[in-house]
Amino acid sequence: MLHIVLKWMGPIALCLLAGAAQAADCVVPDQLKAAQGNSVTKVFMTVFAGARQKGVDCGSLASVWQKVTLRGREGGRKLDGDKPLDVPAAQREWEGALRDATVGPRLMALQKTISDPTELTLYQAAVLDEEGLYAARNWRLVELTNAVNTTQ
Repeated sequence: MLHIVLKWMGPIALCLLAGAAQAADCVVPDQLKAAQGNSVTKVFMTVFAGARQKGVDCGSLASVWQKVTLRGREGGRKLDGDKPLDVPAAQREWEGALRDATVGPRLMALQKTISDPTELTLYQAAVLDEEGLYAARNWRLVELTNAVNTTQ
């Protein structure tokens, strides 16, 4: 009788465990832990700690971290040079994301709840990454880089 109960309870237990695991904070990448503490790095630590509560995917946030810190080539075989960011196209993608029925409310909810502009931009970039809106993500990160460079 016990094996029948366990057979039926197994999927439920897995669902409960998965839900508990999702509630945990994102794992901070080792490179971030080891990074020297500039202003963006400090904000990233905060962002990783609160990502799940904000509904942001940890993998997308890690992708944004790599994009911010990566210098030069991203690896792999590059036959063509990296293409420069098409800012007007990226801005159109951003505006489309704001109007999108799924992505727009997520971005607006972040804007309403996060007052720090650097933190907001990192969360927004992670949402854009998660949704496959890479040009808009890169444009937000360029805006962040420009803002950080002008304040230092």
